[in-house]
Amino acid sequence: MQDLKRKAGFNSVQVLALVLLAFLLLILKFSFRQTDKIVPGKKAYIHGQNKRGSSESQREDRELSVFRSSERSSGASLENGGFEEDLKFPWGTGLYSDYGIWWNSMNCQSSAELDSRNSRSGRYSLHIINLSPRQPHVFGNMSQRISIEPNRKYMISLWAKADNLASANAVNVPVDPGWFIRPIQLPRGTFDWTEFKGEFSLDTNYADIRILIEDTGEVWIDDLEVNLLN
Repeated sequence: MQDLKRKAGFNSVQVLALVLLAFLLLILKFSFRQTDKIVPGKKAYIHGQNKRGSSESQREDRELSVFRSSERSSGASLENGGFEEDLKFPWGTGLYSDYGIWWNSMNCQSSAELDSRNSRSGRYSLHIINLSPRQPHVFGNMSQRISIEPNRKYMISLWAKADNLASANAVNVPVDPGWFIRPIQLPRGTFDWTEFKGEFSLDTNYADIRILIEDTGEVWIDDLEVNLLN
């Protein structure tokens, strides 16, 4: 009888230990799930992330940019200005090319994507949204480096549609490395598809065509072109 009691006591301790172990495993499993939870209202953004999803292929594209730019016509060298292709090379080239294609400065809350519901021509336009009010060094942008003939005049043109741009020049297009020459500057407010044009001339053999947003609002851009003036 004593032997049976000892055996029964041992079995009870063993069962209790198993219950405690199962409880601990359940707590650990729940903790891991909490770690992986996505916080509501947060949106992950990686500088330069696009549908290609490969930083290695982007690096290879940038390495080829010098060679490809020399092969382009200096008369009309901008590629994918109608945004009929994905946001990919040669967008993301030029000054700050290591930052990716569309990138934000100083935690600017802006984003850019192709939009098939609003286009001036073709299937797509570039749709940009910015939630950050104008502040120094707070902006979103992307650029494409093109080859040009130094000291020759060029015409840059685009079509744009806007919704509640907070200020004049909230969206503009610098073309030089210092961002001093901005031949296109959009007005504030809301407007339907409108063509904007500007001229520029640089003493370099390249231009960085940069789409820049510096204040709150929403804009669609299509049919961006650069042409040599006779």
